[in-house]
Amino acid sequence: MKKFISILMIFLFTICFASPARGEEAEGITVTVSVYEHVHERYLAGPESITLPGKKTPLAALQALGLDVEASGGYVRGVNGLRERAHGPYSGWVYEVNGARPPAGAGVYRLKNGDALCWRYAVTAEQ
Repeated sequence: MKKFISILMIFLFTICFASPARGEEAEGITVTVSVYEHVHERYLAGPESITLPGKKTPLAALQALGLDVEASGGYVRGVNGLRERAHGPYSGWVYEVNGARPPAGAGVYRLKNGDALCWRYAVTAEQ
């Protein structure tokens, strides 16, 4: 009987606390996304509030905007024809979440509900 109760407790714990179908995983998250390019100093998209029902990464959010995105793995090579290194050796696409650059790639970083995501085409390393 004790063995049955132990197995039942483990099963219930797994369903209640370890299941990926809880909260934000199942329901999706809402983030604000913008895409800015410094070459012509203009927004290509946003700021726009979007809901991500599946993957919750910066790359998934960028792709959800309906722009022409060229990506390899989690690395963004181009957006709407504006490609990396087209305006110098340091030019390319970078992203920030809530004003800071996360220490993870755009294909693996996990966004949270309410995050502000900004994709920017930077021309210099300082931008």
